[in-house]
Amino acid sequence: TVEIQIVDLPNKNGRVYDRSIVDAICRRGKPIFGCIGMPDDVKGGINLTMLSHEVTELRVEGNQMVGKVRTLNTPEGKKLEEMLSDVDFRMAGYGNIAEDGVVTNFTLHSINAVMNGA
Repeated sequence: TVEIQIVDLPNKNGRVYDRSIVDAICRRGKPIFGCIGMPDDVKGGINLTMLSHEVTELRVEGNQMVGKVRTLNTPEGKKLEEMLSDVDFRMAGYGNIAEDGVVTNFTLHSINAVMNGA
């Protein structure tokens, strides 16, 4: 189980994801795929050649969204397997960000492996 997103509190880049947004993501019930690094254009869809993992069993524990990560049998999945203990997992998506950092109208694109994620 890995931590993915802090809930109802500012993250490292000052964004605040309300519990209702995170709960909606957790209720989707489908695996969410990801890659190593953040995509340049989250509205453009996932580049299937870059997939490295899937995240399942999303839920909120305390003030953290957590889930289970399974690396895929792809070239990128094999790379991720080697550095799994050194990465964080973070959501990538788009929405509106208010001046106080609160995110609204959020659409999840993927959950990605990053170094020192926000």
